[in-house]
Amino acid sequence: TTPNIHRFVADAIKYNHSHSNAPWTLTSFASIYTSLYPKTHGAYRKVSSNGDLREMYSPLHQKFPTPPTFLHPYGYYCQVITWQAYFDDFFGLTRDFDDRDRDRINRRKPFFVDRISKWFEKMKDERLFLHLHIIPPHSPYYGVAPYDEKYLDFESPCLEGSLKVFFSDRADNFATWKQETKGPCKRKYIMDLYDAGLALADEFFGKVIAEIKKQNLYDESLIVVTSDHGEQFWEHHELGHSHSLYEEELQVPLIIKYPKHLGIPHAQEELPVLGIDILPTMLAVNGIPIPQYFHGKSLYQAGAEEAADAAREYRYFFQGMPEFQEAVVWNDYKYIVSKSAGKEELYYLRDDPGETHNLAKAQPDIAKKLKSVIFCYEEYIMRVTHGWQKVTEGTESKIKDN
Repeated sequence: TTPNIHRFVADAIKYNHSHSNAPWTLTSFASIYTSLYPKTHGAYRKVSSNGDLREMYSPLHQKFPTPPTFLHPYGYYCQVITWQAYFDDFFGLTRDFDDRDRDRINRRKPFFVDRISKWFEKMKDERLFLHLHIIPPHSPYYGVAPYDEKYLDFESPCLEGSLKVFFSDRADNFATWKQETKGPCKRKYIMDLYDAGLALADEFFGKVIAEIKKQNLYDESLIVVTSDHGEQFWEHHELGHSHSLYEEELQVPLIIKYPKHLGIPHAQEELPVLGIDILPTMLAVNGIPIPQYFHGKSLYQAGAEEAADAAREYRYFFQGMPEFQEAVVWNDYKYIVSKSAGKEELYYLRDDPGETHNLAKAQPDIAKKLKSVIFCYEEYIMRVTHGWQKVTEGTESKIKDN
């Protein structure tokens, strides 16, 4: 489904146990951009819907620095390209960027690779930080030629009668509700649509990498491929994401190609890593001091010829509306608590990666320990980091001088 990404792995380190800190775009990217757990940065959805952004969402507060704060003192031009709504000004993710291109990376071909080509050519002699956010295969799932014909069966009996699935540009327009998709035929069609979207995203990724190579920027560039969340296909009775803190919504790819001069060979890394580790890794590779308040750890260690060890005692996850769930992972045990539903779950991921056997009652001591870990989150975070601090202009100059 993703041949271009698979070829890219040959030049990179693939982190096989990578997780987002949240199953939803705003909260996840706030963690990536700040290297802070969601409970600290506080960007999440507060209520399901009432039309007022300020009541529905808690945006990323301006006191939390984002990547440009650290990169600007070193001469970086910072650009983000996405039409995704959570990158609008209100949500706080892009306030420090030099530019945000709102042009739609649309679901129909051709993508605007020609514009990216001109941008690379114009800026290739500058220090650049580019966040390119590709929308497919995000819902609503969409298949375009030639991937619709490759992955979809337009003669499927699922397309007859009253079935309403998402949509393809060669089929009728569809809209779906998870309650309507109980049969295996219908579910397969929707999963095939998702694969068609993956293939489209992979095509675009391949074209961007080809352009980077054409501009002779590839060898010494730090290139990070990841996602802000996973996707559930009824493993726990839901379709999509932002429903839960189960593995299928939190597991994400993380592939990092380090600059060639660092001499880091391609490899498969088995240690667990998180989205909060991306920003400190970026800074470390560029020789920029990493703030002590970061919750994440650099996956690169200067002078090392392999990935750094980002092991940590606890890993925290958070979901706002509709469930207001929290989770912590410790020694392969995963504890999930839903305050709104009054429900707690405990799984031993080594034996039960699908999270099907709730051990909360069978192992109450472990459940109690991890519940207290969540309850004492602030105390633990303060113990393993050094709080947090706003990087002001004064501290920027100190950082640059180091």
